Amino acid sequence: MAEVGVGQKIPYFELPDQLGYPWSLSGELELGPVVLVFYRGDWCAYCNGQLASYARRFEEFEERWAEVAGVSVDPPETNAQMVGKLLLPFPLLSDPRGDLMKRLGLWDAEEGVAVPTVIVVDRSG
Repeated sequence: MAEVGVGQKIPYFELPDQLGYPWSLSGELELGPVVLVFYRGDWCAYCNGQLASYARRFEEFEERWAEVAGVSVDPPETNAQMVGKLLLPFPLLSDPRGDLMKRLGLWDAEEGVAVPTVIVVDRSG
């Protein structure tokens, strides 16, 4: 898949969360829609602000039965620190080689990180 567009299905995937536990898109979609926040990494101040703003407004996601997950190349240990530092009520997923980002056309090859993107996935994928 070269890039994700409106109405396109996203491939199911599984990535480790900040504790190293597997997080699967298919499993989460059973609960409701999913908001995937692809961000550059813990070093990106803009990305930190975006994640913190979603945490502050998390009730709005819950009211819509939406799950939220951040995705970056950062390892689970770094993601665990970010969840603690920013008090995030949602998981951060690790895609260390950018495999998912590449499949979705969200890879910044020059920087070796995700192109900052938000994807909303409905229950049908």
